[in-house]
Amino acid sequence: MKRALLTHPKTNDLASRLSCSRPEAIGYLALLFDFCAEHSPRGDIGKWPDGAITRACDWTGPPEEFIEALCGSTWVDLDDEFRLLIHDWAANCDNWVRAKVKKTGLEFCSYDGSYDGSYDRVKTTSGALTVSKGKGKVKIKEKEKEKKPAALYSDDFEQFWLVVAKHKRDKKGEAFRRYKESTANLKGIHDDPHAFLLDRATAYYASPLGQTAYCNGPAPWLSKGGYDADPAAWEQPEDRNRKPGEPKKEMVYRDVNATHPQ
Repeated sequence: MKRALLTHPKTNDLASRLSCSRPEAIGYLALLFDFCAEHSPRGDIGKWPDGAITRACDWTGPPEEFIEALCGSTWVDLDDEFRLLIHDWAANCDNWVRAKVKKTGLEFCSYDGSYDGSYDRVKTTSGALTVSKGKGKVKIKEKEKEKKPAALYSDDFEQFWLVVAKHKRDKKGEAFRRYKESTANLKGIHDDPHAFLLDRATAYYASPLGQTAYCNGPAPWLSKGGYDADPAAWEQPEDRNRKPGEPKKEMVYRDVNATHPQ
């Protein structure tokens, strides 16, 4: 593509629009194509902010002026999906760029022909392009803002986790799965399964058994139905390692106020 820069009429057009010399215009385009090859090999240069594009080309003037000139001289196409595309990039880029795109398993971004590149004025805004053609204006639709991913854990579970995690750390994902199963099983039995689990978990981890090193973490406690156990059993923890006939050993209690890594 770079050889075509030397004599192509579009290069002269770009130089005229930027009020620069032809060698300067050639340099701008060479830097533009190098930047695209390295950082947007599919041709979708518009994924980068206008400021990043213009600085990569060593243009020190207003970014919108440079983008306007590129689009007006049809070196760059306006596209409603990709915002800005290098014109005929797939057909004219270097072979190593084609190999790079092929290696990724993707395809070149294709221009849908929505715009013919003959607009007189291109104005960049935050996320959209407003293009003037004569008296009328066409606004390229903004890309839909990426939806925020839904919260990974429910608010009820987060409240439950605050109670249990300060006593016994466990895998949060597994605990959440067991929590959902438990609340589903308790529906119809208790008016508010969450409140019931929260109350039982608070009592369990505050009990003598819950204060020992042998207490269950949230996930196994839920999966074993520990919330249905008799709270009286939590008051007298047993030494699980004690063999028949051996004297009881002093139980190991943990400092529940100690901090735990997140």
